[in-house]
Amino acid sequence: MNRKLTAALIIAIAISVSTLLVVNKRGCSTTSVPESYLYSTKVYTDAERSAPLLYREISRIPLSLLEPHALTIGQNGTIAVVGDKALLLMDSEGREKQRINLDSPPTCIAWTSTNIFVGFNTHIEVYNAAGNRLQTWQTLGENAWLTGLAANTNTLFAADYGQRIVWQFGFDGQLLGKFNGRGPQGSEPGFVIPSPYFDLAIHNESVWITNPGRQRLEAYSFAGKRLSYWGKASTEIDGFCGCCNPSYIAITADGGFVTSEKGMPRVKRYASDGAFLGMVAPSDTFPKGTVGLDLAADNDGIILVLDPGSRAIRFYAEEAL
Repeated sequence: MNRKLTAALIIAIAISVSTLLVVNKRGCSTTSVPESYLYSTKVYTDAERSAPLLYREISRIPLSLLEPHALTIGQNGTIAVVGDKALLLMDSEGREKQRINLDSPPTCIAWTSTNIFVGFNTHIEVYNAAGNRLQTWQTLGENAWLTGLAANTNTLFAADYGQRIVWQFGFDGQLLGKFNGRGPQGSEPGFVIPSPYFDLAIHNESVWITNPGRQRLEAYSFAGKRLSYWGKASTEIDGFCGCCNPSYIAITADGGFVTSEKGMPRVKRYASDGAFLGMVAPSDTFPKGTVGLDLAADNDGIILVLDPGSRAIRFYAEEAL
């Protein structure tokens, strides 16, 4: 290639790049894409503003974790949080009572009157309130990815996003059963979980499980039989929008529900029959892109929200009527 041709080619490339840059710069202020095709969250935020705001944030505890994953409330109001490679035990004022180093990153946690159960991707470990490890349970397979734990007085349930099943254990680590939500002969779609947000909570003799791909919550007997469900896919405030919500749940002392969502990071309150009651925390109160709003509710009606975007626990109290 001669020098003149080379120079001409360089000039042509430079002109083309400049033209693209100009078009791109102009595209930042105006667009030729029809407005009807542009994604807008206005319909969702307008719905939030029109809904009753039932709670107000009363305090916030910063966390000494880079990636907090889950929280729960234990003995005497002690708060347990897992993240990074640690288990933190804190009092209700946020003072760190103990930090237990873990061998690998934890994903979920549950606390009974005697034991703290810490979930990892493929297994569960048991600690006492002093932070001493008591047991390491069997691995659940290389495809396991535990994302939620719930326990009563003698049984632990574990939500496994990786294998789309719920495991049931005795407190000695013995496997008591498992179920996939598909019903007899696979008559149901089962747990549809597009992303690793699969949570559960126990109330009385039922275990409530999120089925985010179907935008609903489902109640099961301890034997794995589905008892009931509620929830719907909707852009309306009483439903769950996006590909896969709700992401986390908590059950209040009166048997009602608290749910959190991603995409539009928000927290809502429902009655025991699934009727929408109002907002706990609207989406504009969280950092943009926040996911992983784990939840807990204490016996006094305070709702705890783990906010990974702010690396904090946020406390919400019900507004006086």
